Amino acid sequence: MQAPVNRSTALCLLLCFGLGTAGCESDGESSADAGPGPDPSASDPSFDPLASKSCGMEAPAQLPIDPTATTPIERAELSAALSGKGLSGWIHGAVPEYSQYVFTYRDPGNFFRHIELPMVPAEAPVADRLVGLERQDELQVTGSFVQNRSPLGHLSVSTVQVLEQHDEGRSDPYTHQTHLPEALMGKSLVYGVVHAQTAAGGVIVLEYGDLVVPVFVAERHRAAAAALYRGDVVAIHFQLQGYPPAPTHLATDDSVVEAIEVVDHLVWCHEKSAVVNGELVLFPKSPQITLDVYALRTSDANGMQRNWTLVNFDDAATFQAIRDKLAAAWTAAIATAESGRNQFINHKLYVTASGTLNIVSPAQANPQILLASPDDVTVDVLD
Repeated sequence: MQAPVNRSTALCLLLCFGLGTAGCESDGESSADAGPGPDPSASDPSFDPLASKSCGMEAPAQLPIDPTATTPIERAELSAALSGKGLSGWIHGAVPEYSQYVFTYRDPGNFFRHIELPMVPAEAPVADRLVGLERQDELQVTGSFVQNRSPLGHLSVSTVQVLEQHDEGRSDPYTHQTHLPEALMGKSLVYGVVHAQTAAGGVIVLEYGDLVVPVFVAERHRAAAAALYRGDVVAIHFQLQGYPPAPTHLATDDSVVEAIEVVDHLVWCHEKSAVVNGELVLFPKSPQITLDVYALRTSDANGMQRNWTLVNFDDAATFQAIRDKLAAAWTAAIATAESGRNQFINHKLYVTASGTLNIVSPAQANPQILLASPDDVTVDVLD
């Protein structure tokens, strides 16, 4: 375990660790919807919207001001390095079976200023090289931006040099249980949790099952997409894209006026006092985050999951004591810990946390539960 960090450093790390496509590029001007919108269960009677409305039915009077908002990174800023000595960064995610590789570039002078970019191999040897990459590996890549219609920049990668491999402690590679596009065949409506979105709303990355799926957003739906927060539960009227063959891409259905329907607005939970229960999750320290991060995972009756980070920003000693308590419970039950998609989870450790819910940025890595003391969190071992 690393030494305690001060409030500002902890806020920086825990707001942004593991961020998705949007990074910290929000302009801070998003507003809450006027209401819950149409009932998506009309298209899928097996989904109960009320079961996923954990943040309530009313919008707050005012949304929080995003403390991480910053100037977005433009492609021109990176092109010279890509075509020259190379651009350095990390693997944000790698799913070889779906040819899905995402690269993180972070401004060395500003932790909050970063961008995630899908990688496309320029030729077969590079494709073989990408297969061996894992999350948090540090890389230097050369290449160029793909000239395609996507608002999200894609890197055509010519060379890959691994600067440092990262060992997350997995004994076996994680095996995804969701299979695409088979799971979406014959469907026109999909439910999931927002993993990321671009600030302008051109792309949503959706958590569907245990995969993340890119969704191209039609022009008429982009204002709705730009107002989303990471962690929102949404219903999306979609069409399967025929290209590229992998990974599977969706597009919002341009024939549907409200193709993006928010079932649960995560930010509506902000500043609410709550008692939250779920399984203990560990995000291990990495080259970008220098401390282990503990969270609890909730899963509603529709299978929508969120990870709530357990934190205290007011006192470093209290935060350390909370992490020590969770670490001791994790270590004692390490035999039942399992690999998750981008974390470890222990289904036998049931956490009860009492505190204030904290969601201040549309691109916040995970919602947080602010704990006043170690006594505000308990861990029970299930049979």
